[in-house]
Amino acid sequence: MIKTTSLKSFLYFFLTTMTINIFITGGRAGQVGFFVMLSLAFILYFKKNILKSALLILIVLPTIFFIAYSSSTLFNTRIHEGLNDIHMIDKNPNTSVGLRMTFAMNTLQIIKTNPIFGVGTGDFPNEYEKVNMKRSPSALPTVNPHNMYLLVLAQTGIVGLLLLLSIFYIQIQSFFKSNDSLAPLRLALPLLFLTIMLSDSYLLGHHTALLFVYFSAILYKDFSGEKV
Repeated sequence: MIKTTSLKSFLYFFLTTMTINIFITGGRAGQVGFFVMLSLAFILYFKKNILKSALLILIVLPTIFFIAYSSSTLFNTRIHEGLNDIHMIDKNPNTSVGLRMTFAMNTLQIIKTNPIFGVGTGDFPNEYEKVNMKRSPSALPTVNPHNMYLLVLAQTGIVGLLLLLSIFYIQIQSFFKSNDSLAPLRLALPLLFLTIMLSDSYLLGHHTALLFVYFSAILYKDFSGEKV
């Protein structure tokens, strides 16, 4: 009993310090990912009581957001910077949010002309520069639209995107076919990456790609698909 109480106290302390750490850093994708993972935790923990998990999500998430907004100067600043970037995109597209929006719109133009197989994994920078010069010459060019889905679609088309999504589909499927202690993590990992990849190409980044590979190797190694 003492050991269980001590473990719970440690876990609550770790969760609290981790939450504080997330909101005193500038990574907005990580903060969105945190809210998605916290929502998932409530849903899985109270899976037999959907109303309770929904109420916790509606109460706890806004509360954390309000506390972070009120107490973290960096978080507050980043929120206002993002809103201002959107408002000023026509006058100054070379902001964090402005560039991402410009990258997305220009990349969609590339996808429209090569929807099935894309332009190739090595031709995106040149193709993007052509579109950028035509549609948004005042914006900086890029080799990465900061969206994994758009990048894969532009480079390898619908075929490539379906292959990418099939990886996450198989991982999520394993969650529904298992009932052991690792089952929640088998769902959390793909959902986290599916979320954060909306804001950057995290499977191209050295550290995040290795994190995904290592955790995948641990969670899905020798998975038989049979309920334990």
